[in-house]
Amino acid sequence: MDRERILAASRAENRRGDERARRIDYESFTVGAILMAAVFAVLYFVRRVLRGEEAYDLLALFFTLYAGRYATLAFYERRRRYILTALLGGAAALAGLALFFLKG
Repeated sequence: MDRERILAASRAENRRGDERARRIDYESFTVGAILMAAVFAVLYFVRRVLRGEEAYDLLALFFTLYAGRYATLAFYERRRRYILTALLGGAAALAGLALFFLKG
């Protein structure tokens, strides 16, 4: 096999990026999502418990992140539990938005 054919085959195989880059991207997103959830928890605690304010907007944001993650998993994995979790997360996000606009 000549050099050009080997390079063409390698490019076709790695069209979506090499495995190491995809893994780093996945892990960085996961760590970011965990940290974002932790910040949401702190903000929710401060607003709801310490200040006595409503925090429907934070709940809507959190459940949007949750629904998006499981919707993506459902798209690629086609598992019922992912589909159900995505739907429940989406419903919770919509409920949080509705409460935010109705009750402030």
